[in-house]
Amino acid sequence: MSLEFPETCLQESQLSKSDFRTAEQARKREPVTRVRLSDLAHYELIDSVWFRFDYRKRDADEVLEVVRFHEDQPERNMKYGLRQPGDRRIVRFRDVPEQDRLVLVSRRQCTLVEAEAARRR
Repeated sequence: MSLEFPETCLQESQLSKSDFRTAEQARKREPVTRVRLSDLAHYELIDSVWFRFDYRKRDADEVLEVVRFHEDQPERNMKYGLRQPGDRRIVRFRDVPEQDRLVLVSRRQCTLVEAEAARRR
């Protein structure tokens, strides 16, 4: 039983030296300045010092702001459906895009052990 490759695949003998040079250049990487640990944490190199940033997601039911009716802001009143004095609208985090739900919990300088681990990743 023989395997057949589609015509778009090249045999190794059909590759030129320039194809190999291009592949080698693609392997060369730029210096690492950010290492992602998870969706909520990453290391970042700032001015030759490694920092760790930790975030948390806000609960969807957490209140972002309470918008109240103001006579001098008719555009804002219309945007939130406020019609008369005393009207208010509670805007929750479920009403805003996902990226606005992240909150910076801590930014701290890494220890030497953490910095070495970040460089090796």
